[in-house]
Amino acid sequence: MLYGFSYDIGLCVVYTASVEDSTGDIILKTVYVQDNSVSGEIVLEGLAKEGLSVEVYEMSGHQLEDENNFENKELVSPKQTSFTTVGSSFMYEFPKQSVTIFRIH
Repeated sequence: MLYGFSYDIGLCVVYTASVEDSTGDIILKTVYVQDNSVSGEIVLEGLAKEGLSVEVYEMSGHQLEDENNFENKELVSPKQTSFTTVGSSFMYEFPKQSVTIFRIH
C-alpha cells in the first residue's frame, strides 16, 4: 500500500502503487511528462521500518520519437539502480519525460 506521496512544486507526477503478495514488496510506478526534472519526496507513512531497500528502474534521457530497431536493439532501455533509506521516506529526482518504477522492501 502507498500511504503518501508529495512533491515540492506543483507539477504532475502520476503514480500507482501495489503490494506484491509473494514478497511483501511495495511496487510504485510513476510517470512524469513535463519538459524539466522535478525533485519529489516519497513518503510511506505508517510503514514502521527504520530503513528501506529501494530498487529503481527508470526510462529517461531519450527523445520521444526514439525506438528500438534491428540496428539499435537497446536504444531505449531502462537504467537500474538501488539505494537504501534511513527512514520510511526518501527524495528522488524525476527526470523530464520519464517512467520510473520503485521496488521497495
